[in-house]
Amino acid sequence: MKGDAIVPFEAANASRCICPICPVQMFSKCSSEKLKNDPLSDPGGVPKLYCSSGKAQCTDLNGKSMCICGSCKVWKEFGLVKHKPTAYYCIKGRSA
Repeated sequence: MKGDAIVPFEAANASRCICPICPVQMFSKCSSEKLKNDPLSDPGGVPKLYCSSGKAQCTDLNGKSMCICGSCKVWKEFGLVKHKPTAYYCIKGRSA
């Protein structure tokens, strides 16, 4: 575990990111369309690694759905339970 490290926006982390299957965004038409793009080409525009990049640009996310950040390998590796926010990065912004 890397403890207090902030999550780098890089290919290794993007490949392990589970944001696209999260109930908060998995039914978002906007997110589905944006997933066709390379995650590293537009950090704020691609629905991955919100813990690193911040709030989603999509406005059709379901904030009433249960977030799954706690089951993410990136979340665990970087000890994001110790940071704020601890979840819902796509709505609340990146971990800091």
